[in-house]
Amino acid sequence: MKKIGFLILVLIISISCDDDENGNVLNLGEAVNEEETQDVGFFNLVVGNSWSYEIFQRIGQTEEFESANSSFIREITNEEIINGETI
Repeated sequence: MKKIGFLILVLIISISCDDDENGNVLNLGEAVNEEETQDVGFFNLVVGNSWSYEIFQRIGQTEEFESANSSFIREITNEEIINGETI
């Protein structure tokens, strides 16, 4: 019985991620064209992306927090070349 379970596991792993004849990566039944995806790196730094932050403060000596009615936004607005690297 353990051999059958092991064989089924190996079969599932081997067919779960594959390439089709057009070079598209098949991932869990969904085709994604590799040419359409963009590697944005770990921090996702792409012009136009923005992050919104809201500031909270602790209520007394408790573990509860409340809004400090303060927030700020950071946005990627342009690219720069530093030491030959586009940032």
